[in-house]
Amino acid sequence: MRKEVRILIVNEQEEYFKLISSHAEDYLHGCDVSCTHAGSGKEARSILSHWLPTIIVLDAYLDDVNSVEIIKEIQGDHLPVIVTSEHFSSEIDKSVKENGACAYLVAGDSQNSLETLFGKIVELSSDPSYTH
Repeated sequence: MRKEVRILIVNEQEEYFKLISSHAEDYLHGCDVSCTHAGSGKEARSILSHWLPTIIVLDAYLDDVNSVEIIKEIQGDHLPVIVTSEHFSSEIDKSVKENGACAYLVAGDSQNSLETLFGKIVELSSDPSYTH
């Protein structure tokens, strides 16, 4: 039986969602992958009320909500969260990890950025401490 990996991508840039979802099968071979997009924190909350992802890829800079708020809200669900931004910030790195994020990565469309992101997704989706 193939492992199911459900990724919620919370990012205002739909192009980033399309990039990740179009490469997911390539990097997560052997898995049944489904990707869902939320373009805002409000939309993410709505999706999370009826759909349980395996992992969340969360933009650090959402217009409608602070990413730390989202991380705190979902901690009880034991969902791994990877926070991304276009440029690295040591303040954000420290803040999101202190509040429960598993990783903070620079988002990008380069092969290296994609390999890093999907490598972390594989690692976290295989971690038995996350039950979903």
